[in-house]
Amino acid sequence: MVGVDVKRFWIYIYDTRVSKGWDWVKLPDGRVVKVREGKYVKIYREKPLEFGFEDLTEEIGQKPDWDYDEPRVKIIEEKGFIVKTVRIECRQGGAYDVALYYNNIKVYDSKIHGKGPVTIEFKYVESKKLIPTTLLAILSAVGIGLAIKRLILR
Repeated sequence: MVGVDVKRFWIYIYDTRVSKGWDWVKLPDGRVVKVREGKYVKIYREKPLEFGFEDLTEEIGQKPDWDYDEPRVKIIEEKGFIVKTVRIECRQGGAYDVALYYNNIKVYDSKIHGKGPVTIEFKYVESKKLIPTTLLAILSAVGIGLAIKRLILR
């Protein structure tokens, strides 16, 4: 799925005040610890993208069960050119409540959405396409402006 990068997803675990991403863990005291890539994230499939997080954290003395279903996420659909609309299916295992983020956009919260499965839509801007498109729009406007000037001056 172009644009939906699993490495941009991260979770916040309410019960332990721990955040986890692809290669980092933020502890309750605010320290960020580097961990091996994908330690707390498991990719089940790339097409369609399906992955899960582990909520139990070794760095605070817990014994993870490595079931990677807190939450388990499936990307269902992606559409749009600059602004992408993505439908995700989320289901939450385990006892802890978590919030799932894409960059800094909260896309799922088990306190609000329940344990699931639940389907949620979220939007994001694919920045790689934004710059060329904006530049093309500016150049087009300048070109149209010059063409109108030529017509008026004749």
